[in-house]
Amino acid sequence: MPSLFLAIGRENPYNAKVDTSSRKRGVGDMPQTDAQREAVARYHAKFDEFKLRVPRGEGDALREHARSQGETVNQFLVRAVKETRERDLAKR
Repeated sequence: MPSLFLAIGRENPYNAKVDTSSRKRGVGDMPQTDAQREAVARYHAKFDEFKLRVPRGEGDALREHARSQGETVNQFLVRAVKETRERDLAKR
């Protein structure tokens, strides 16, 4: 079943899938230094992470809608959650 990740906070640049099957070995494949691992850990500590499961085929529809709005899937989902939450809170 397809899974999407939703990061609440600033835009998550790791949102896009990367196909590495045909990529030549390069700088991105070098082992990480301790400093790089620490920097990545500090970056990820800024976010709450949610795993979102959607029915098969729904992920394609979400990706297409986000693309049509000029957004990443993460930007679209964060916006949708915020707007829904604001609407729900206004009902009270």
